[in-house]
Amino acid sequence: MKRKVVGFMLMAMMVVSMGTTVSAAETQDRGAELIQMEEEAQELDGFTGQAYVDLNTLGVNTQTVNPGGTFTVGCSAPNAVDVVFYYSYTGADGSEETYQSKSEDTVNNGGYWSANIHVPANAPAGVWRLETVQMFDGYNEDSYLWNTAVIPEIGQADLSCCNVSVGGAAVSPSTPASGGRVVPHYNMLEKGGKWNGQHYVLNGKTITDAFFFDGNYTYYLQADGHLLGYYQ
Repeated sequence: MKRKVVGFMLMAMMVVSMGTTVSAAETQDRGAELIQMEEEAQELDGFTGQAYVDLNTLGVNTQTVNPGGTFTVGCSAPNAVDVVFYYSYTGADGSEETYQSKSEDTVNNGGYWSANIHVPANAPAGVWRLETVQMFDGYNEDSYLWNTAVIPEIGQADLSCCNVSVGGAAVSPSTPASGGRVVPHYNMLEKGGKWNGQHYVLNGKTITDAFFFDGNYTYYLQADGHLLGYYQ
């Protein structure tokens, strides 16, 4: 991102060298203005931090929930030391609302971050849309993954795979090609099967790439069947 500032400054010096009369004060003011523009661009683009989301791991454990219920969103965020998920939805009064995941509901296990999102009991029927994933790296610099559909002028990815229907509202189909997908969820109390603490076997098949609830914790089972994290 700093290359933009360098480019702007070179252009300003070229103007001076071409014979245009520009005072030193004007040049300094313009330089300061360009630097401020660059800082604002960095903030909007979310490129200041070193953390990022692995879109192949982004998903929710369900796309339907009733008011008062809870759903879980998760992703792998390399280099992150903290991750915050933001959902946007229409409130009871018709205004646009934002839900920020709470630290006490967020778990990091080996770089896989998950958060329980609690839907208020009085929430009206509607779609909760994942708006932003905010990540902080070890230098306390933040970076963002923006939802193109929610904030098109800043958007970076289609996060519709993490949209959740509250109270029976229709959810638009996700677009896996642009990153993310709905991850299957298995409840051992309902489906049965065997769990040895590392692998979940159902009807003779080792379940992979899925969320799994053993009665106490929910795990994410990787493509090789091993667990990548858990949350209550």
